Amino acid sequence: MNAYDEGLEVLETLFARDYQFALATSNDSIPAVRFIDTFYDSGAFYIVTYGKSQKVKEIAGLRLFRSLMRQ
Repeated sequence: MNAYDEGLEVLETLFARDYQFALATSNDSIPAVRFIDTFYDSGAFYIVTYGKSQKVKEIAGLRLFRSLMRQ
């Protein structure tokens, strides 16, 4: 097994269940950490949260997440 496959196996072992994940962001050089509900399956993290929460509004304004939310 190569390092990539081992890494995927570790992700599966650690996160393939309901899991609280700390998501760190920075806006105007001000750091923020939010705990989000996640689930890992088939190489992707799924985030479960209320779409109209302040947390989502702030995260949606970040460049990385704007592009991910469009997909």
